[in-house]
Amino acid sequence: MIKSVGQVMNKFYLIRHGNIPHIAGNPGLSDIGIQQAKLTALHFRDKGITEIYCSPFKRTQETARIITKELNIEDIKTDDRLKERLNWGDDPSQSFDDFIKEWRKTTIDRSYSPPKGNSSKNAGKRLKEFVDELATHIDNQNIIVVAHGGVITDLLRNMFNDEYLKTFSPGFLNMGIGECSITQLEYLNGTYLLKEFDSVDHLPKLLRLWGSGW
Repeated sequence: MIKSVGQVMNKFYLIRHGNIPHIAGNPGLSDIGIQQAKLTALHFRDKGITEIYCSPFKRTQETARIITKELNIEDIKTDDRLKERLNWGDDPSQSFDDFIKEWRKTTIDRSYSPPKGNSSKNAGKRLKEFVDELATHIDNQNIIVVAHGGVITDLLRNMFNDEYLKTFSPGFLNMGIGECSITQLEYLNGTYLLKEFDSVDHLPKLLRLWGSGW
């Protein structure tokens, strides 16, 4: 829908993918991740979702597919700008421990560009470009974006400050954000409002799992 004069509201629901096996590369969802995604889909039945986007990775595509099935949305749109800051397995010689060290380095030094991946600032910038592109060309839409914990956090750290984000999720810098957590942004009169960050209220306690953003 093309924006018309006087209409300036869009809602973005940024969802981290569900749980995955501890496997390098491009794993799909685990059984737990499938359960998380199904419950997340149920949460959005009455939200009037109009479009769903995801990154090219299997874990986001499978999460998005479960949601689209529940919401009877026909199409999932894929965008490379939703990729994670770093992905374990892109460097075949890298152990998980070394990956985590690199991950923490990019979290602390947001300008640091790892050999395989993006800096935290640049990852957040490309996701912001994606959101801006939608926000300024459509109106009165409720959009789900299935991405990754790191790049969602990178976006918000670019838009807001860490202390403000900690009022929503005190441990997000150390623990990451929850699997299938929901972050809601509203675009209103040219301004983004953060309505929720890292919310897992839609999941039972046994399925509320945290970990590194990837």
